[in-house]
Amino acid sequence: MKDVPPRQPFGGRSEADYLRLLEAKVSPESLRVTLAIASIFQITHEMLKVAIVDKVRGFHCHAFVDGVPQLDMPAYERSVLMPSRTEGGKANAFRGSVLWLVQGGAITDVEANRLEAIYLHRHQLTHELAKYLIDVDHNPDVALLLDAITILTKVHRFWIKIELESGGFWIPEYNDWVDDVAVEDVTPLGLMLLRMCVDAVSAPEGHA
Repeated sequence: MKDVPPRQPFGGRSEADYLRLLEAKVSPESLRVTLAIASIFQITHEMLKVAIVDKVRGFHCHAFVDGVPQLDMPAYERSVLMPSRTEGGKANAFRGSVLWLVQGGAITDVEANRLEAIYLHRHQLTHELAKYLIDVDHNPDVALLLDAITILTKVHRFWIKIELESGGFWIPEYNDWVDDVAVEDVTPLGLMLLRMCVDAVSAPEGHA
């Protein structure tokens, strides 16, 4: 077993520098930003699960009975669950759905791998939040959050494209279908709200 090097006092900084960083870290503004980013990360992760797992499962529904969608289980098992099985392991609907989206051209292999990092960081922010609030060497990964939103946007556009190719969107207010819009011009309400939250956190204090 390798010897673990002793931790440096104050993270290798001078005591004065450490105290200065700690004071800034636990300031009300810093705490608000950290909590806001952690919350947005959680929301984004939940939206990714819906757009990936639920939507892929819904795509494999072939009929409705009394208004309830009926899953084509053999097709879902074959195209989503089976490819997700590791040797001797169980199927993982999230991993299988991600692979299905890669094969469908919705996202790239690189983005699929990035989703693993997004899941891990979401887990850290959820279960180790105190560390990110008070440890001067740990901050939420904003770049990873932005990647999560980018991937979420791409997945939404993939489903929007499918809807448009399948007949368009039903607009109850107009009692009509809309099928002559560009994919990029359609933004789901949830994604729009998510971007507003990011903009609110990014805005300078007093200019939200």
